[in-house]
Amino acid sequence: GEVKNYLRDVKDHLKQMAAELREHQQTLAALIDEEKRISAKAQADVM
Repeated sequence: GEVKNYLRDVKDHLKQMAAELREHQQTLAALIDEEKRISAKAQADVM
């Protein structure tokens, strides 16, 4: 009934949010890796 449809919608929204969070996590990990690379290069350039 109505509650079942509502819960299915909630489940769909949660699945979508989880997928978006995974994408953000991957983007953040890539940015952190890039920052580490730039920092290491800057330190190497100083020496």
